Amino acid sequence: MRLNVLVRLIPIVALCTAMSASAVRADHFVCGMQLEPSSGPPGTTFVFSNGSAAMELRLYRDGQLVRQVTVDAEDQYKLTTGSGDVGQWRARATSLVDEQCDVDEPFTVLVPPDTATAPEDDVDSAAALMLAIAVLCGLAFAYRFSARPSAPRQG
Repeated sequence: MRLNVLVRLIPIVALCTAMSASAVRADHFVCGMQLEPSSGPPGTTFVFSNGSAAMELRLYRDGQLVRQVTVDAEDQYKLTTGSGDVGQWRARATSLVDEQCDVDEPFTVLVPPDTATAPEDDVDSAAALMLAIAVLCGLAFAYRFSARPSAPRQG
């Protein structure tokens, strides 16, 4: 008879355990969003991740709403930037489980380094140096050969 009671109790215990585990997960909702990286030049992929609940993600550039997406629980959203995306950005995540959970994260798309003018600057500097050397050599040559002739030797 005892075995019969134990067999009947096993499903009840399993059901209670499953219910309490889901209640624990619901009680351990974490409000937050992760953003990696916080800045980068055009071409950078910014990754927005959420924790235990779905979120509504709004992306603003220079104060203007650019994009709005829903990100499922334990998922992520990737934004790859281009040359027209330079500026200050803000990501606002609102939890779909708890609307009181609002998170703002700033991020920046940096101005790319101006690599086109650096080699020209080097060429301009080298050309100016060569011109200065040529002028100095020309002045030295002209001075050397324009010196007064020496007096004739007597004697």
